[in-house]
Amino acid sequence: MRQHLLWIVSVALLVSCSHGGDNGKGWGVAQPVVDLANGKYDEIVVVGTNDFHGYLRPTVTSVGGTNVIQGGASWFAGYADILQRKFGDHLVMLDAGDMYQGTMDSNMFKGKSVEDFYNLLPYRALAVGNHEFDYGPIKKGGKDVRGTIKLRMRESTHPFVQANIFYRKGGHPWTEKNLQPSVMVNAGEYKVGIIGLTTTNTAGTTLPQNVADLEFREFAPVALSEAQKLRAQGADFVFITTHEGDGNKPTDPISRMLAALPPGTIDAVVSGHSHTEAHLLVNGVPVIQSRTQGKYFGRIDFFVNKETRKIEPSLTHIYEMQPICGTWFQKSNTCDAKAVNDGIKAGKEKLTDVLPLRAPVYEGEDVKPSPAVEAVLAPYLAKADAERKEVLGEAKADFERYPSGENQVGTLILDAFHYRFPQAKVVYMNGGGIRRMLSKGPITYGDLYEVSPFDNFATLVKMTGKQLKELVRVHTSGAHGVPAVWGIKINYFNREDPAFDRDVNGDGKKEKWERDRLDPKNGVVWEETGKPVGDKEAFWLVTVDYLAAGGDNTTHVFDQIPMTKRKYFDVGPRDLMAEYLRKHPGIELPRVEEMRIHGIKGPGAETPHEH
Repeated sequence: MRQHLLWIVSVALLVSCSHGGDNGKGWGVAQPVVDLANGKYDEIVVVGTNDFHGYLRPTVTSVGGTNVIQGGASWFAGYADILQRKFGDHLVMLDAGDMYQGTMDSNMFKGKSVEDFYNLLPYRALAVGNHEFDYGPIKKGGKDVRGTIKLRMRESTHPFVQANIFYRKGGHPWTEKNLQPSVMVNAGEYKVGIIGLTTTNTAGTTLPQNVADLEFREFAPVALSEAQKLRAQGADFVFITTHEGDGNKPTDPISRMLAALPPGTIDAVVSGHSHTEAHLLVNGVPVIQSRTQGKYFGRIDFFVNKETRKIEPSLTHIYEMQPICGTWFQKSNTCDAKAVNDGIKAGKEKLTDVLPLRAPVYEGEDVKPSPAVEAVLAPYLAKADAERKEVLGEAKADFERYPSGENQVGTLILDAFHYRFPQAKVVYMNGGGIRRMLSKGPITYGDLYEVSPFDNFATLVKMTGKQLKELVRVHTSGAHGVPAVWGIKINYFNREDPAFDRDVNGDGKKEKWERDRLDPKNGVVWEETGKPVGDKEAFWLVTVDYLAAGGDNTTHVFDQIPMTKRKYFDVGPRDLMAEYLRKHPGIELPRVEEMRIHGIKGPGAETPHEH
């Protein structure tokens, strides 16, 4: 029995819409009191998570000598327990994908530890993220390149959903046991259809060979078709859980999809992939996303008129992200320790403003970590601890990001690659392969695992200057993070302009990453001499097999380079960093370095670019 229906919401509900206005729909203003006791309305609560990336443990940060706890599986389960007790089957919890890949606690077990945790939560459906494909076969060398994700799906007590992934041959939808385009669930007396969608750029953001036989279709046509099917089957409401960005701009995939769909097709979207904060309306549809690493969740409260069985838009409440905290600061219901430490350092806050810490409360109840989750995870965490605790170095300060998009962790990776492969004239690391910064204090092998969680291999490639420029074009297009580079400097126009758009790979289509923003005269120059790299110059470049296989939309570059000009090594960035730090005990960390990537302001698109 839902006790929540017996009390009256005694305050006006506000729609918290960041990154956007009210779209002229009357959202974002004070709403009438919702009287649930009079029997006119039912409440449906949508909770969304995304991009958990294996962060099973809480982040524990010292503030004034006191440990502040944020995130973690057992603490999130504590919040979920409260939600489930309060809202019962009127709770619709959805995940937007990228659950497993990212930490030693998950990767050592190919996501099995995360699966066991998720199975204890009241999820209704899970989207498929691009990194769900990363683990490949169940065993190394296995023939089924999707063996691991298929196994995780079979083990899950919750359905996986995706509607836009199809086999290239035959055009049939990709389905598996416990994977289908959509599902229908009950929320009290109402039927809710849930559609899954996966980013169309998946082939460029996982190991390409793991999805080579699949195509990732545009959202709007499949979403419309699936929504119509669900409505025909009696769905009162249709929600989407999608591993794709939040829709802050009209050019974003979610914005484009919702603009293309007839009004009323979709009632809510739980999004992911871009690791951003979203709690807003997009074309009149509530959209939420809650950053990454299990530190927040999103929530939408819908109020349904029992007579009409329709959502009353004026009463819908889109919450700001809810921080998942094991402790609260004294004068705020938050636990973002980095922000507080930065504020104290800048003289904007005092320790007396934040300490002593308080116990967190949610929906009027004390939040407690889940003993059931802790018990399930204990064996996994113990095994991971046996490897993760080796101390490899000491950081004298937090590693920082540079205005160019480069960062000091990238510098450490470049140093490690250059140390191991001195024959390489260029070291090139995709920015998306660097997953976190390192903090002041001891640096352990477990930290390096979180910096570089992917099991990629170092790869030497003999390439030409022309091919190098084609590679750099991809990573300065704005569609991917800027690379970490050694041996060269890069100059590009750091603004968006349709004049930069090109059919870079010559396939007759124009995609977001196909922008040529390189300075035509000094786009790529040698770091040592400052001279432009010549098209016909040949040299060794060291990178990772992810790029050499065509990741980050680089297929058109590496398809030109035969296997006779490649050398693969059974070691990746994580272990190269560990090896480098072991060989250099006491090295000063982080190392401050001059930026090698420079954004140019002003014109430049009008200058002809030769290919």
